[in-house]
Amino acid sequence: MIVSKFGGTSVESFEAMSRSAQIIADNPNRSWIVISDTAGTLNEFCDVKVEYNLALVAVIGNAMNQTSGISGQLFSILKDFNIRLVCHGASANNVCFLVQEHYAEAVVQTLDQSFIG
Repeated sequence: MIVSKFGGTSVESFEAMSRSAQIIADNPNRSWIVISDTAGTLNEFCDVKVEYNLALVAVIGNAMNQTSGISGQLFSILKDFNIRLVCHGASANNVCFLVQEHYAEAVVQTLDQSFIG
């Protein structure tokens, strides 16, 4: 696996970001890390909105990416909570998602009661 990183001058302007985006598009077999937007140039590509008071919840287990139905079971259990930004696939061993910070403890307790007892 080849991992490439972008930051600093490669994201300092719209033109530089465009060049970086083209490099990524031209090399689909690489893993990419894109970091830093210190100059605020990302706003030239899209509207960026920062949200606060969110908590990241990670459900961790062995080979979760190969366990059929785990996401359906997980989100059925959490049907009463607003789930945001689901990430399933970045790791074979976890599913991550965001919830409103004030619901985080209730979400974790609900999962604990359902999966562990």
